[in-house]
Amino acid sequence: MTARWHEGDAGALAQRVAGLLAAACAARGHALLAVSGGRSPVALFEALAGAPVPWAQVVITLVDERAVLAPHADSNAQLVQRHLLQGAAAQARFVPLVDGTVGLDDLPALALRANQCVGPWLQRGPVDVLLLGMGEDGHTASLFAHAQGIDAAAAPGTSLGYFAVQPAAPVPHARLTLGLAEILRARHIVVQTAGDAKAAVLRRALQGAQADLPMSWLLSRRHDDIELWRTHA
Repeated sequence: MTARWHEGDAGALAQRVAGLLAAACAARGHALLAVSGGRSPVALFEALAGAPVPWAQVVITLVDERAVLAPHADSNAQLVQRHLLQGAAAQARFVPLVDGTVGLDDLPALALRANQCVGPWLQRGPVDVLLLGMGEDGHTASLFAHAQGIDAAAAPGTSLGYFAVQPAAPVPHARLTLGLAEILRARHIVVQTAGDAKAAVLRRALQGAQADLPMSWLLSRRHDDIELWRTHA
């Protein structure tokens, strides 16, 4: 089976994600949702916040995060708090990756802390719904080709959830990211993109694994329970 393509607005994607979360809660009594940052998911987050989900049974965490604290404009945690954890969705438990307990310049300690925070939830089982975006350079999560630390983060057999990576300039900030192995373990993966340029990159990524295209590392290994969504206003 190959990845399934979908096209629609943020509301349609929110309905799909809400259905997956509700099904996970019905089956296991809880759901783990991992989300990405950036501009693309804002409308999705706002639509999802109003969806009929048993939010009190949902744990939300991040696929990746910059080495900044939540008040920072580049913080994915702040994005989630502002656009997703609203209304009924505020009942969900949010587990950030950067909590200020270790120095932002100590990348190994940041990765260790992220694994301490989210690890107990990952030990209960895979991420139920994992929302990914993609840059025009083909990166997904914070898996950047040629970043420092990418070999460990992209290794298919590791057991660690999160890794610290340092993308090459001009990408700002060191990052924490779920490793490829943990991403592949997720029960459902949803990739959200928008625009013709990213659609072209995604088509290229579907042609097989390529060293300079991290999205292809995922798509070449995962064929079931993965949906590719091209959203529009």
